Amino acid sequence: MPALKDTVPAPRPAGDCRAYQRMRSTRRGTLYSMAGAPVSPARLHDMSAAGACIEVDPGIALPARFTLRVADRAGQGDTDVACHLVWQHEALAGIRFF
Repeated sequence: MPALKDTVPAPRPAGDCRAYQRMRSTRRGTLYSMAGAPVSPARLHDMSAAGACIEVDPGIALPARFTLRVADRAGQGDTDVACHLVWQHEALAGIRFF
């Protein structure tokens, strides 16, 4: 996944042994089904090279696989990333990029 310019490193809790450091983010995007239909707007809370924690509209049940589209703030177009749902608790979800 290309680096997003408005991300900052998130503090790592003691004992955090993740392979990739998370970066806080204020980016917004849109989730699309693998067929290209819009699913929900999303807000990225944090992300790493492997995945992200996102927030979606309440009541949205995410599909197992979908595409996250994030607009480039520099006006260079959108970035599409294929994602796999790892977990979802109400409006928050953990996703893995593939």
